[in-house]
Parts: sequence; structure tokens; C-alpha cells
Amino acid sequence: MSTAAAPVDAQALIERIRAKSAEVLLSVFRLVKTALVHSSENAALRDAANRCTTTLNVFAAEIGAPVSLSFLGETVFVCGQLLRAPRALYESAAELGVLLGKVGVSELTFEPKIDTTRVLLFAGEIVAAIRDSDNQLVTLQLQTPGVEARSIDPELLQRRSGQDLTPSEQILQLYATALVAVRQFYEDIATTGTALPHRLKRLAQKFVALADHEDPAMLGMTTMAKAHRDDAGRAVQTAILALAMTRQVTKDRLALAQIVLAALLVDTGRARIQSRIGDRFLSDNEERLVVSAAAFGCIASGGVNAANARRTALVTEAAWLERTDLLGPAWGGQLPPFFAAGVLTTARALLERLAPRDGSAAMSPLEAVEAVLARPNADPMMGRLLVRALGTVPTGTIVELSTGAWAVVLGPSARGPQDSLVRIVTDARGKELDKPVLLDLGRDRSVSIAKLVDQERAGFNTTQSFLS
Repeated sequence: MSTAAAPVDAQALIERIRAKSAEVLLSVFRLVKTALVHSSENAALRDAANRCTTTLNVFAAEIGAPVSLSFLGETVFVCGQLLRAPRALYESAAELGVLLGKVGVSELTFEPKIDTTRVLLFAGEIVAAIRDSDNQLVTLQLQTPGVEARSIDPELLQRRSGQDLTPSEQILQLYATALVAVRQFYEDIATTGTALPHRLKRLAQKFVALADHEDPAMLGMTTMAKAHRDDAGRAVQTAILALAMTRQVTKDRLALAQIVLAALLVDTGRARIQSRIGDRFLSDNEERLVVSAAAFGCIASGGVNAANARRTALVTEAAWLERTDLLGPAWGGQLPPFFAAGVLTTARALLERLAPRDGSAAMSPLEAVEAVLARPNADPMMGRLLVRALGTVPTGTIVELSTGAWAVVLGPSARGPQDSLVRIVTDARGKELDKPVLLDLGRDRSVSIAKLVDQERAGFNTTQSFLS
């Protein structure tokens, strides 16, 4: 069986985009802001245009593709990757999105090797349109060669803000929103000990509500672990996986929301310490300090009250359980760990194997589950919950079926974790299907899994399979 080859160094490309995306977006923001106050003959505007041109061309050459900036509400993407930037820069990105929104633009695309003359023409068109839109909304149609502006569909915006999104669309939107919110919170808690925003509590409640749909897209978000290895990405993915595990024993929304919120806070201690040492990895001594820093962060953000006391104890214990090799048993082994702490620790152990923080080779979903179950002193009950949530063949695994077709495992079958729910992506000849086919192998016994497929051999987007 043949299929399209996977892109070479796809992960390295994603990392390059994420590393330089803030610089690119800031250069465009400064260009537009400068053009709003200076004429085209002004030296300050020409300097901003030269800097923007250089930044765009260097970035385009590094990624080998046009440069795109996309704005969806509070969420910003650069070349399809969620913007990762300090809060102040994210506010600049949001301001640029608002300015573009005035002229009906949600996405800009700059072709490679654009020159300063065209960048200045683009800035002039943007400013003229913004000034004309003071009285009524206009839709900008750029005339500058090499720059494309896509218009916002007002009905689409209205649809995205309402409840008529499909569960999969709501989940994807919630995932992106949660990444932004948690990143901003971690930046704040690292320096100021800010209060826990109500926004995080609402996000936890939304995750719990969407989980009721039992849509495969929820667990599908964990397949993005490699793309989002930072603390905020790990927190959001832990929340999703812990929610799926805890739903195996309870559907109580309050209990589920508590564990989701705790998952979003587990790395607060790490964030506080990391902000003081920069990008390098934590030493053993610094790792030992994470537990107390997590407790401090929870107390500083949540105050002194019964609900936050429980949350602080849970977050502290989860951080401790991850470091028993350095700190010994939690509470000196005198108390059993919280059930929720065991769930969080198990979820995070799986994610660490799917997307190691140090960038080392990742395990396949099945290898990662087996490694988590084989840990010394692993709790068998947590292992059962993990398997029941993911299935015997874990979510995200690419498989070849007995028909020769390739499919992505979406989760356990409705008949139980011993069988899988899959989405068939290619036919037996390796050709991608126009419309992927959903199949429950627990219900259709005529088809079975023949073998597992190395993810590096797949030429399709695994995450997209959950959103089809």
C-alpha cells in the first residue's frame, strides 16, 4: 500500500513558525499604526516599511511559503499556527485584528519576495479604507500585487458566536481560546500573582458541557500535543484527557469542572520558576521548588477559601507526584493520594511521552500508553481509566484495516474499549477519500484492525480526522 509522503521535518517547520510569528505580526502592526499617523513620504513610515519587508521576506524564505496572518475573534494565527507571544504583544495583535475588522478583513497573505514599494502600497490601501469606514463598514479589495486580503462574512461571524456551531467546531474554538487564556494567566502569575480569572472557570465549565456530546474531536485535541509543548498547551491537553478519564466514573459537572480547572493550574509553579531562569530546563533543585511555588501560585490567585484550599491541595499533590524521584512519596507516604491527583498525574505522564518537553523522539499513542501502564508503582485503577477513555488501541493511532484502507482511531467503540471507533481516511490503494468514513468496529465485525501504521508514514493531518 502506498500513500503520500509525510512533509519533511514538519515539526521543525512548526517550531520555526512559532518562534518567529510574534516578530512578523509585530512588524505588520507597526507598519499599519505608523501609516495611520504619517504620510507615505515620511521617513518613519518608510523605515517601518523597510523593516516589515525584511521581516516578511526572511520569514517566508525560512518556511518556504507565503506569510499569512489570520484573526478569529480573540484568537490569532500565523501561517496556521496559534500565535504564542507575551500578553502585551498579543494585545497589539488583537488591535491589528480590530483595525482590519473595520474594513472587513480577517486574513492577510503576503507572497514571498515582496518589495518595500508594494508594502507601502498595501499600507496606504489599508489606511485609506480604515478612514473611509468611519461612517459605514466597507469591504477592502486590495489592489497591491502580492498581498491578498480575505473578507469577513458577517453571517459566518454571527454563526461562530452562536450555538449553531457543530460540537467539533465548538471544541476546536474552545481549545484555541483556552490556549490563549491559559498562556496569559501563566504570564501574569509568573510575575504578579494575579487573581484567578473567572474566564478560566468558565472555560472549565465549557469543557465539561461539551464533553456531554461525546464528540471524538474532544480527545482529538490531544493529538496536537507535539505542536503545543509549552506549559499552557500541556495544561489544556491535560484538562481534556483528565476529563475523559474522570467521566468513566462520574458525570457530576461540579466534580468534573474542579478537575479540569486543577489541570489548567498544575504548572503554575513551573511557570513562576521558568520566568526567572529563562528558556533553559529546570535543574533538580529548581524542580524541587516547583511544588511550593505551585501552592503559592494557587493561594495567590484563588485567595483563602474552602474551594481554593481543595484546589491548592490537589494541584500541589499532582505536582509532587510527578517528582517523587526527587521528593519521595507525597505527604511522606502517610496519606493516600487524591483520586483526582492520580488522574492528573497519569494524564500528564501520557502527554510527556507523546510530546516530550525536551523535544526528544515522541512515542506512538500505543507505546505511550504501554509505557505509562508500566511505570513503577503505577496505579492499576488509573491505568484502567486511561484505557477505557482512549480504547485498547489509543485515540490518534493510525491503523491499517483488514480491507487495506488506512484509518485514524477516534476512541473506543460504543460497545466497549476492546473495539475502536475509526475514521477511514484512505482507500486500499492509498488514495485519500474525499469524504472520510466513520466506522464502529464494535458494530461492524466484517472489518478489523490488521496492523498499526507508523505516524511518520501518514501523509494526512491526524487532527483533521477528528474534525471531519
